[in-house]
Parts: sequence; C-alpha cells; structure tokens
Amino acid sequence: MSAETEDAQSMYDYGIILLRGHGTSVNETEAMTHIKKSAEKKNPSALNALGWYALNYGRNTTEAVKYFEEAFSLGCPDAAYNLGILHLTGGFPGKVVDADKALAYFNFAGARNQIDAGIQVASLNMKGTSRHRRHIQIGVEWARFIAEKNPALGMVLRKAIKAYRNLDL
Repeated sequence: MSAETEDAQSMYDYGIILLRGHGTSVNETEAMTHIKKSAEKKNPSALNALGWYALNYGRNTTEAVKYFEEAFSLGCPDAAYNLGILHLTGGFPGKVVDADKALAYFNFAGARNQIDAGIQVASLNMKGTSRHRRHIQIGVEWARFIAEKNPALGMVLRKAIKAYRNLDL
C-alpha cells in the first residue's frame, strides 16, 4: 500500500479514507495518525485537515489557525478559504471581523479554483467592504466563473443575480 511507503500524499489520502469510512469502517484514531504523519512531511492538505479537525471537533480555534496558516504558507487554497471565513465571521482569535483581510484570502483561494472562496469573492465585491468600494462587474465575473465551473451552482447564482437586478432582495 502506498501509505506504507511514507509518501505524504498517500498517507493523507489513506487518512481521509479512514476518517470518512469510504470502502472501510471509520477509524478516526488511525486516520488521524496517517494525517499527522503526512502533516509532519509538510503536506499542505494534511495541515489544513488538521486545522479543520481542530476547529470542528476539538473546538480549538487557536490550534486550527496555526495549522491553517502553515498550510496557507505552503500554498493551500483550502487553508486560505478557512482563514478567510474566520476573518469574515470574527472567529479569528483576538481579532475583530475583517472583511478586507477575508477578501484577500478568498482572492488567493478563488484564483486557485476553490469554489467556495470564489463565491465569497463574488459576494464581497458586489457588496463592498470598509476599504474596497463595490465592484459589481468583478462580482458578476466571479459569479460567471463559478457558474462555468459548477452548472448546478450556476443556476443558484443566476437566480441571485436576477433578484439583485430586480432589487428583489
């Protein structure tokens, strides 16, 4: 098995399989062992997964941020999205809501095909932030980009844009 070869990506993938129970029974303990080994080898996805786990299961935002920031420093778009959400919602430890900082993280992640981040880029550009005025055209372009990546989501975005145009908010 590839995970036994100490390949960081294989260890991460196997950990996720065990965590979700795909084709096997769920084994959270063994899953986290493989994900942690992968993270020790600086796998950005594994570091992000540890952050997500710390946030959602451990309820430890400080630890989650540590993992997200390390994964982001290695170029992980999902980590950038997670950091953006924490800044947007005021969940970042010791910081107030900062939509501008969130937008910077979402721009990074969205440009790397992280769909949820792209939706946030579209939304924040349509609304504007404290330091960035509204850029409806940029927001619409992002909505179009997302719609082309995911047609089902595109239908939802189309309805939202139509409601916005008709001021049917």
